[in-house]
Formats: sequence, structure tokens, C-alpha cells
Amino acid sequence: MAHNGAVYLFGGERGGLPLDDLWELKLGADTADPSRGATWRRLVQKGAAPSGRYEHAAAVVAGTGRGGGGAGASASASARLVLHGGRGAGGVALSDMWAYEFGTGAWRRLAETTPAGARFGHGAASPAGVIPAAGGLPRLYLFGGVADAFGPGAAGSPNIQKGLPTGALFECDADTGACEDITYG
Repeated sequence: MAHNGAVYLFGGERGGLPLDDLWELKLGADTADPSRGATWRRLVQKGAAPSGRYEHAAAVVAGTGRGGGGAGASASASARLVLHGGRGAGGVALSDMWAYEFGTGAWRRLAETTPAGARFGHGAASPAGVIPAAGGLPRLYLFGGVADAFGPGAAGSPNIQKGLPTGALFECDADTGACEDITYG
């Protein structure tokens, strides 16, 4: 996930253990080869943070001046890295949603569970200029993955068997973690 000339990486898995660290890759100034002069650094995370995970979905959501950046914050300062679900310790599917606020360097839990439910192997995106069905910004879209369990209100979820890939599409509010199943419109 890219933001202000850097790429961010959270978690992953090594030797069967889910990781919970956050890394930043600052790209070099050489436009012909941005990898030249690129540097990695591990970010110190303030306060509570998501548990270790892998196969989660994450995207950078552009800021709107709302959220963790505080009143009057610029869009860049209120941008955040939002992650959902994945697999935790023992391969257990997760259903929580978190936001890393670039302006404060702190994580904020948006939801313990969402209507997208516990899933892994799914994708996330926050395309600029998209007018969301639920109105307002910022939005995060979650697609597909393997559904392990569903949260309350997930439309159509009884038709999908646990543990099978799904083509579900959810639109989520990146300030509150509230999600709506928009798979069928």
C-alpha cells in the first residue's frame, strides 16, 4: 500500500507464526529506478495494535480531514492504512478491522467484527474518485476471499458455505468500520 512516496507492509507469516510488525519502504528519488536509494524502516506503533496476522486485506485510504488526524487535519495527515481480517495464531480466521493513522502513528480499532465476517485471502481497495453507494468518504472495498464465519447482517451469507471462496463485495466506512454487503447491488 503506497502513501506519500512510501510503501507499507503489516504482518505476514514466518515459520507458522503470524507477525504484527509494520514496515515502511521509502522509495528513492531516482525516477528511472525508484528502488535505487530505497530504505526500509520498522515503524514504532503507539498503543494497542492489531494482533499478528497473514492473508489479510489492507489498503491506504485517502484522508478527508476527518478521523485520526484531528479537526482541520489535511487529507494527507488523516490518510490511514486500513486492514481487515486474515488469519491469526493457529490459522484462525479474523473478522476485525483496524486503521493505522499516518498523522499520529497510532492504530485504532474500527470494529471487532464486520458484516464481512471472518475471512482471509481477500483483497482491499480504496479507489480515488469513487462515489460510494452508502454516501460519504472515506470508503474501503473488500472483495472475495475465503469466508470462515459471517458477521451480523451479511446479505446473502447463508448461501455461501463456510471455508469456500466467495465473490462477495463489501463497502466499508474507513472511519467507523461499518460495512455493507453490496454484492448484488
